[in-house]
Amino acid sequence: MSSLEKRSSTTGRYPSLLASPPRKMKLQIFGWGRGDLGQLGNDSEGNVLSPQRIPQFEGNDFVLLAGNVYNTAALTDDGEVHMAGNNDAGQLGNKDRTTKFIASRIQALDLHRVVHLAVGQQHTLAVTEKGCLVAWGDGEFGQLGHGGKIIEQAIPKPVKMEGNSHFVRCAAGNYHSLVLASNGEVLSSGEGAYGALGHGDLCNANLFTRIRTLWSVGVVQVACGEHHSAALSVDGRVFTWGRGKYGQLGLGDFNSVDAPKLVTMNGVRGRQVACGGDHTLLLGDRGELLSWGRSTWGQTGLGTTENQPIPAAVVGLENEYIIQISAGRGHSLAVARRGVLFAFGNGEQGQLGLGIMTNEKLALEVKGLPEFPILYALAAGDHSFAVFGEPDEANPLFSALVDQKHGQGFRSVTVPKFSLLLEAVRKSGTEEGEAQSSLLAAIEDVFSSPGYCLNAFSLPGPPEGVHLDIATIIKTYEILLKLYSPVVVKFLGLSCLRMLDGFMDDLHRSEEAKKSEVEAEWLRCLLVLWLNPLLGEMQGSGGEMVERLADVVRSLSPGSLKLLTGWLGVLQVDLLGGRIIGSVQRHLGHLTSLHDPETNNINQDRGKRQKMLKVGRLLATIHDANVEAGEPVPFSRFANVDVAKAINWQQEYFIWRSRPNEAVGESGLVSLCETPCVLTPGAKSKVIQSEAFFQKHQHIHQSQMQAYFQGIPPSLVTFLEIHIRRDHIVKDTLNQIKLGEQDLKKPLKVTFISNNVHEEGEDAGGLSKEFFQLLVQELFTENYGMFVYNQSNRTFWFNSRSLEPGENFELVGVILGLAIYNSVILDVHFPLAVYKRLLGFELTFSDLKEAMPELGRGLQQLLDFEGDVESTFCQTFEVEYDYFGEMRTHEFMPGGGNIPVTNENREEYVELYSKYTLEGSVSAQMTPFIKGFSQMCDGPALKLFRYEELELLVCGLPHLDFSKLKSGAKYEGGYHADHKVIQWFWDVLAQMPLEKKKRFLAFTTGCDRAPVGGLSELTLTIQRSGPDSVRLPSSHTCFNVVLLPEYASKEKLQERITLAIENAQGFGLQ
Repeated sequence: MSSLEKRSSTTGRYPSLLASPPRKMKLQIFGWGRGDLGQLGNDSEGNVLSPQRIPQFEGNDFVLLAGNVYNTAALTDDGEVHMAGNNDAGQLGNKDRTTKFIASRIQALDLHRVVHLAVGQQHTLAVTEKGCLVAWGDGEFGQLGHGGKIIEQAIPKPVKMEGNSHFVRCAAGNYHSLVLASNGEVLSSGEGAYGALGHGDLCNANLFTRIRTLWSVGVVQVACGEHHSAALSVDGRVFTWGRGKYGQLGLGDFNSVDAPKLVTMNGVRGRQVACGGDHTLLLGDRGELLSWGRSTWGQTGLGTTENQPIPAAVVGLENEYIIQISAGRGHSLAVARRGVLFAFGNGEQGQLGLGIMTNEKLALEVKGLPEFPILYALAAGDHSFAVFGEPDEANPLFSALVDQKHGQGFRSVTVPKFSLLLEAVRKSGTEEGEAQSSLLAAIEDVFSSPGYCLNAFSLPGPPEGVHLDIATIIKTYEILLKLYSPVVVKFLGLSCLRMLDGFMDDLHRSEEAKKSEVEAEWLRCLLVLWLNPLLGEMQGSGGEMVERLADVVRSLSPGSLKLLTGWLGVLQVDLLGGRIIGSVQRHLGHLTSLHDPETNNINQDRGKRQKMLKVGRLLATIHDANVEAGEPVPFSRFANVDVAKAINWQQEYFIWRSRPNEAVGESGLVSLCETPCVLTPGAKSKVIQSEAFFQKHQHIHQSQMQAYFQGIPPSLVTFLEIHIRRDHIVKDTLNQIKLGEQDLKKPLKVTFISNNVHEEGEDAGGLSKEFFQLLVQELFTENYGMFVYNQSNRTFWFNSRSLEPGENFELVGVILGLAIYNSVILDVHFPLAVYKRLLGFELTFSDLKEAMPELGRGLQQLLDFEGDVESTFCQTFEVEYDYFGEMRTHEFMPGGGNIPVTNENREEYVELYSKYTLEGSVSAQMTPFIKGFSQMCDGPALKLFRYEELELLVCGLPHLDFSKLKSGAKYEGGYHADHKVIQWFWDVLAQMPLEKKKRFLAFTTGCDRAPVGGLSELTLTIQRSGPDSVRLPSSHTCFNVVLLPEYASKEKLQERITLAIENAQGFGLQ
């Protein structure tokens, strides 16, 4: 058997919830109505018009009676079944086809302890304590669920079913059957005429099949009429299906339906539902009684014989508090709290107990019954029963209000409360026993049923927003896991997986137009599962839960996905960041450990790759929710370091760009590049480097092909060659970039000229780094006046009064793009607003506050001012500025100079002021700047970056963690990590102040900042360059190589390194 195997107990599904063993009672049972086939079990063949005590039924403690037109069944508290009546189809459980006028025990059930039963036209169902279903009698239409072509089954036979459902209730119509599982699922078999099985068709079924549309509801009671059915959900809703000719479905018309439909009850919350032949009764949680359907004999109690297609209150019982109901073929019974029994409907065979054969359209009290309280009543086909418990010293005035045993089968299933079960486990310890058995049963039932789950964890009141008791969810998980029980953990995980499987089944079966209706039933459950601490754990089912959750979220309709992301966004930051994001990150990291970067191909290792992609997509969905909520969780929490290390990003880029359609799998993605939030800045840097690599090769190939046809040696058109005079660096760069515009995407090769002589050196990267460094220094000096420096935040902004032509600003944009393209870090200092504009974002007041803090504070004071803004500030919708001694104005809108700034419009004024300052006033400078940048960075890789990350890509990281540089260093020429010179080297470097560390970094790499991803992305090679000497250390900045002589002492090494880094400039030493 599977791990979710059926369990048995001696006292029911949740034995630990019983305060004490139930007491046996001495009963008085009264019956009346039709008795020609022994239905009353009183050894008489005639009808009984008034309540008559049935001594033949007494002597046993019958906790439940059930019946139909031809039979009556009685269930004892010991689980025995006694039956009376017709046996033409073997429905009495034996092969003797004679009618039984006195109820006898079904001996074939002696091996089973029955806890519930139902009687159809000529078939009988019984649910055992172990959760199995037993069926016998007429099987012509498949109503026994045994499969095959079984016409009759005289001996009770267990029904074999796939899966491991534990059944708790059953119901029987004329020729169809329903069974309710402990987790709220409903299965049906038998005749499908009128859609009575609820499967969306009219087909018969000889095997019990789940009613899919009820799976997520969380059903607690089922009922059958002749050809219609009803189900009551844990939250008090009623669903009906089947024959609707008389309005018995309560849907407002007289049509039949083949799948469950929700009945509108105008605010009434159901507590019990009962189906008669063609009518339906509903008991509300405030004791009110509603009815609808066929009223030919007055069985709806509405004072009319006209059929009623919508629920209405039974007339005359408005002031009564009803506690139990039952419906026969054409009559109805209702038990009131004050111990009175009411009857209405068909009384032509005495089934109303009024002493005469008459029909009654209004509820009348049944007379002639004992004065002590009634336990329960049954309206069978055309006969009735009422059961009373004789009071004694131990049970004075015992009634259905306090009895939890007698008549329980008429009431809905009680979903257990975790608080009670956990307290029982706490008292008994975690050893196996009734307490743990009950807890495991509850875990299985609640965490595999959306309806039960929401009932356990929803807040009171109508559902609005998240509507979940998050604190209770967290506490429940915490207590469950602190039991430290592997069995509890296993059941919790498997039950959650079962619920997720149900979600996917729902989504696959739903029509696109009706998807959102289906999802509405269980959407909040996704949050409950998402808060499960097991999610993402490597052991057990945690990883599988993440993957199935990803499948479900990806399949949601747009409207449901929007709701879900909205709910995620309002969770506490520690839950969203720690439990939800953290769980997905853990599993994603685990998947990467199974992934080989060398086989990172869409055609290889496809299963693991698809898992990684769909989990990445799930993380991207959470990221969207976080962004919509204003980013309460820092965006850096979404980047996965394990993914960044495991993936070959050049291959990943190739997959992304070369196979955009054919490779889409179950994740709906081709590449992790489609989930940029998952990528670290370092990974994104590698993606854009890969893009540059492919573009370079593409442009080289095109140029070489053109050169070949023109008779030019291909080697002459391989590079973007720039020859620069050090004292004319801006002019030469501008001229050569103009001339070589078509070559900008080739590899860069720089040659410096000093005194009209080409400097020594081959550019393998180091000269390019120096070129960018010198060019940026020149462009941002005050001599050019292109940018203004803001001392308060140490950044540069565009000079709106600059006289430099737009092509110079375009050059700056090209330089930024060219540096990215060639993996060179620049020492530029723009506010984040510049990078936002490069990515196409509109700028707002928040950007102004970051770019121009003093102006931002002034405008914020305007917004925060509590007095009269107009008279105090005296501002209009315009700005005045100095243009080389001339005062000019700019209106933010037509006529802005005549529009005063007031308390009402100041927010608009601030936004317009910000937009003009950041965009409008510098459009002549910023527009060509953006154009130049876009000329270089026009590929899709740039769109992976956030503006904060783009700044890192351009400028690098100011923070320098030299321990990361040391851990990734390599040694050559006889050096190794334990060599004394190497140890001296790292000691000297560690003792340097930050400024000298920056100089060392510039000396070895050409830049004093770390690349995106930190110094761990740099591989420094320290090579021995001979024995001890007076020579200074040197470097190959192209390859990050330090040439270090084997100095005789640590002091000498320190003096030589310091001298080298303080005098390094250009190609060699100053």
